[in-house]
Amino acid sequence: MWQNKKYQHLAIGLIVMGLTLITYAFDYRTEKIFNAVRGLQLIGTISLFYGIKKQQQVHKQHFVGIWLCTSAVSLLVFSAVSFFFLEAMFSWWDFASAFFSLLGCLLATAAIAFGMIVIYKSHIEAMAVNTSALSANERTAIRNPFEQQEKPPAYVAPTSEQLSVSVQS
Repeated sequence: MWQNKKYQHLAIGLIVMGLTLITYAFDYRTEKIFNAVRGLQLIGTISLFYGIKKQQQVHKQHFVGIWLCTSAVSLLVFSAVSFFFLEAMFSWWDFASAFFSLLGCLLATAAIAFGMIVIYKSHIEAMAVNTSALSANERTAIRNPFEQQEKPPAYVAPTSEQLSVSVQS
């Protein structure tokens, strides 16, 4: 589907951020929690974009991990609001509006979960590649200074026959 994982991650990050920004349309009773989630998701999305644009792969997994954590919090809040909506705000007299609002919230939750799964799979692949590359480097270049590689030759003190003294005047 997507040939370049970088663009795939950028698109997923933008979609999840957009779904988090849609929460401005929710009820005023959930405004405080969604303000915190929006800020957290913004930080996570910025860290994802920075991690994707980094040229060196050393710390890229950490930035993607930050995005995964913030998206997990967004997913949890979306799920909780969906259940809260079922309990408190679902109105039978305006069934169509309430049903489509609930359906939109559940679809947003599913979209966030799907994006997290896709990025998590590529995150695991990248970690496996970097771990194997690091272990190859460890075998060739990095040595433990406290580990003895080979014993040095034993020191033998010279005897008097082996010493030759020359005196020049």
